[in-house]
Amino acid sequence: MSIGIRVNMVVLVVLGLLLLATLLLVNEGVMNLTNQTGREQGLNDGSIIQVELTKRLELLQTATRALALTPEMIESVQSGDMYLAENAVITASSTFDMDDIDLVGLDGERLVDLVEVSQPENEDEILSIALQGLPISGLLIDDAEQQIRLVAAYPLRDPMGEPVGAVMTSDYLDGQLLRELVFDNENIYLALIYNDAIIAHTGYRDRVIKDYQSMLFEQQNIIDEALQGELATAPELLQIEGQPHALVYVPIAVRGEPRAVIGVLSNMGSSQVLLTQFTERLTLVVSMLAIGALVIMTLFLRFNIVRPLRSLQRAADNMAHGNYDQRVMHTRSDEIGQVSQAFHMMAQAVQEREETLQHLALSLEERNRELKIQSIEASDARMMAEQANLAKSQFLANMSHELRTPLNAILGYSEMLIEEADDMGITELRPDLDRIYAAGRHLLALINDILDISKIEAGKMDLYLERFALTGLIHDVTSTIEPLVAQKHNRLVVQHTDHLGEMHADQTKVQQVLLNLLSNAAKFTEAGHVTLHVSRRPERPDMSLQLVAQAEHGDSHKFAVTDWMVFEVSDTGIGMTTEQQEKIFQAFSQADASTTRRYGGTGLGLAISRHFCQMMGGDIVVRSDFGQGSTFTVYLPVDVTHAQSDSTKTAREDGKHAFHEQDMLDIKYPESDTAEDLVLVIDDDPDACDLMRRLLKAEGFQVIAALSGQEGIHLARKLRPSFITLDVMMAGMDGWQVLAALREDPELVDIPIIMVTIVDEKQVGFTLGATDYLTKPINREQVLALLQRYQRHSRRAPFRILVADDDPLVRELLRRILETQDWHVIEARDGQHTLELVETESPDCLLLDIMMPKVDGFEVVRTLRAHAQWKDLPIIVLSARILDPEEESYLRHSVERILQKGSYNHEELLFEVRELINKRLHCQ
Repeated sequence: MSIGIRVNMVVLVVLGLLLLATLLLVNEGVMNLTNQTGREQGLNDGSIIQVELTKRLELLQTATRALALTPEMIESVQSGDMYLAENAVITASSTFDMDDIDLVGLDGERLVDLVEVSQPENEDEILSIALQGLPISGLLIDDAEQQIRLVAAYPLRDPMGEPVGAVMTSDYLDGQLLRELVFDNENIYLALIYNDAIIAHTGYRDRVIKDYQSMLFEQQNIIDEALQGELATAPELLQIEGQPHALVYVPIAVRGEPRAVIGVLSNMGSSQVLLTQFTERLTLVVSMLAIGALVIMTLFLRFNIVRPLRSLQRAADNMAHGNYDQRVMHTRSDEIGQVSQAFHMMAQAVQEREETLQHLALSLEERNRELKIQSIEASDARMMAEQANLAKSQFLANMSHELRTPLNAILGYSEMLIEEADDMGITELRPDLDRIYAAGRHLLALINDILDISKIEAGKMDLYLERFALTGLIHDVTSTIEPLVAQKHNRLVVQHTDHLGEMHADQTKVQQVLLNLLSNAAKFTEAGHVTLHVSRRPERPDMSLQLVAQAEHGDSHKFAVTDWMVFEVSDTGIGMTTEQQEKIFQAFSQADASTTRRYGGTGLGLAISRHFCQMMGGDIVVRSDFGQGSTFTVYLPVDVTHAQSDSTKTAREDGKHAFHEQDMLDIKYPESDTAEDLVLVIDDDPDACDLMRRLLKAEGFQVIAALSGQEGIHLARKLRPSFITLDVMMAGMDGWQVLAALREDPELVDIPIIMVTIVDEKQVGFTLGATDYLTKPINREQVLALLQRYQRHSRRAPFRILVADDDPLVRELLRRILETQDWHVIEARDGQHTLELVETESPDCLLLDIMMPKVDGFEVVRTLRAHAQWKDLPIIVLSARILDPEEESYLRHSVERILQKGSYNHEELLFEVRELINKRLHCQ
């Protein structure tokens, strides 16, 4: 499409738009003018009606005066001759064309009433004024007849000028009178409106009266405006039978108060026709002007722009084919001439630039080839670095596991040798054995740090969240760290506020963070003091802590935090410079090289501690002055939330079928077949089995060892031991698969299973049904304490679970789920029934619905927590409704678990119940 055609199209579109805009503006102007003219015409008609109505009333008053001055009227009143009076009134009625005439004596008695109708309001008042000798006129309303009358009264006087009576005349304001007010103009329709009803109208155009009357009452706000005493007009013209009509309301005053209105409808059809003709003529003129302008513009563009541009186009096409010797006439001095002149200069520049571009293209191709090679090398290097980092993490993890296995034996046998040396009185061996044991524990700490940092870097570190008392945690930490603090003659100061309450977090990791910070403080302080200050704060710490946690762990670790626990570890040691503070949280890094040589350590403790805090939604910050000491502040949410690792589900599903997929081995059964105080040790390490056998036999337990998972399952089914200890890292069938298979067997489901392993995966273990979890190297006292605890409860009756829900179907479903574990289930139908059963049945766990009749779940929780005997009863809330933040906050501080109905499966519910009951047993 040529530029001339495009320009013509643009001009045509512009002219069309201008024409359309003009027509719209003209049409809008015509409509506004019509509305304005109609409103003015309506107001003018309304004013005329007011004037004519006033004239009509004055005419009635004049006629009444003339009637009152006739001798017959005066004589009939004075004589009391009723016959004479009636003749006088009838004669006056035919003479003056009045609707009604009343003749009244001086005492107010009506001597003659031409038309006997009901008396309108205020008629007696008008007569009394006339009998006093004063003429009066006005409008009166007859509510009974639904009429408005024009009334005039005049006194009758005797020859002495004294009033002897009065005459009162009336004209009805009906359709006939309304037509006379507009001189029978058929283009004007009048309607008298009183009490929201039309009581008279002119009968104009009967076929549209119904439509008009309905329109009258759609303008109620304008009627109300007219009843204030002023003319009121509709803002827009009304369309009736395709013609515009102006609507005006004229107020009718009765005794000075507007009581009714006359609606005036004026036909504006003739004005509309004139304005329409004007619009059509204007449109025709504008269209002709637009067509003429388009023709002139087309001719101008063709000879002055299109033709020269086509010459330039032909020259450019030739240049595109490599012919740069082009000449275009440029005798003109306007823009087209300047373009032609610039075209000659461009031809030369294009040839020079073409040569330059060819040279640059060769250079660019060479550069791209080099960049591609560098990109491939960088990608290979990055991949190698990632593989090297992954290999490093895997190597560290594997080596840590391999080191901890023999270390477990070293520590276990060292501890046993220490006890045997003490029993045998060989005191000279005790120092060497203590050094072996201390060196082993130190090596264990280093290996644990390496394992933790490798798991953090590999993204496999999980949280095991539980609720625990902070006072107990502080006591355990201080008891452990006090000997280390005292080695360098330091004093440990513990400060904390009252009512610290409980915390929902990973207790092991919180304890490890505090031990790391306190051991560092004790290491770098001599003859000073180390302070641990613990407080609970409702306000949120600096927002950077939230950002750090989200940046480290992604969107799945966004914590909704209300209260914070703040642990401050201060010392009076060597302190740090600003440069040293910037790198202390980096892995394998300490303040400087001299610190490593003097104080030892791997430089992993602070890095691991900070990672643990950030995983729980908190952080560690440090303040320090060189030579004056340091303060490390730990911020942690009171209620930590964290998404469960997917490894749990995988381990559970892999373990369900593992035993059935393995071929049965030739198992040599132990000679003992009694299960009383019998401990089954499942571990593929003979040294670990021997160590556990010697440790437990000394306490009176019978011990049977199984060196594989298959053998362990078979012995468990045959011997039904009182307890089972289970390792995870075993060849063939690993500990997770064995645990899943044992928990799938209904005959073995109630046997306590204690995981004893170098793998720190508590969350997975408890999810699969482990009763407790110990990490190698084991502590002798800890193992014996656990076995003695479960020994007390191993022969107790089945667990008693109280299910409280007002829905019998829900209770039945929960009963069927819980009874699969051979637990005794008790049902409560409402909150009051729940409190009664707690008192009489002493349940081990309560599954509680929130919405129940009589007493709801919140009241049940408050009552139980206020009772000393039941304040520690594990409660799992099963709620079908969405809790508001205040309700959820209260429950999180008052119950152990909150589960949304429909969001959990049977295994998850059983796990939660079993975990809470085991936890309660631990505390007993």
